[in-house]
Amino acid sequence: MRYTHDNPKKKTTTIIDKERIASLNALGFDWSVRLREQTAAQKSFEQRIADLKAYKEKHGHVNVKKSEDKSLNNFCNNTRRARNNPEKSTMTLTDERIASLNALGFEWNLNSDTKEKHMKQRKSFEQRIEDLKAYKEEHGHVNVKRSENKSLYGFCFSIRYARINPEKSTTLINEERIASLDALGFDWRTS
Repeated sequence: MRYTHDNPKKKTTTIIDKERIASLNALGFDWSVRLREQTAAQKSFEQRIADLKAYKEKHGHVNVKKSEDKSLNNFCNNTRRARNNPEKSTMTLTDERIASLNALGFEWNLNSDTKEKHMKQRKSFEQRIEDLKAYKEEHGHVNVKRSENKSLYGFCFSIRYARINPEKSTTLINEERIASLDALGFDWRTS
């Protein structure tokens, strides 16, 4: 009821009209309780960065599992949403905040494969070029199918995404890398 009352333009399954509001007001309903509880429980962005640093020291990465720290996992997911859809978020992501997360190795585009394999060491771009060369030798092309090599397919997807959305991607894409991929016959169209 509080959420629907405070966010009248968002679609919810709860119906709240003037009659219901009046009925709840007559009962002495406190519309601000949820907001106060959330505010008291929320940590500052700087506190969350400190939490992520501590997590990284313990685990070697910042892909926080929900089972390990639900609150920090929610922060990470909300941060990704804020960057991808700033108009739908209450979180403000400044360049400074983005830089502090990037410095920790924060992954902005976390898919299910990345979540499951967060403990594996990421390959360098040069190693991925070698993988693509080997793939091309075996298959005669570099249109990697997900069913054949999920990891290499993910790399190709990330590279395409980075070229189309450089401001949203943490994958570096420059003229040298583009030339390396073009030399292999890389298809830049999304598959």
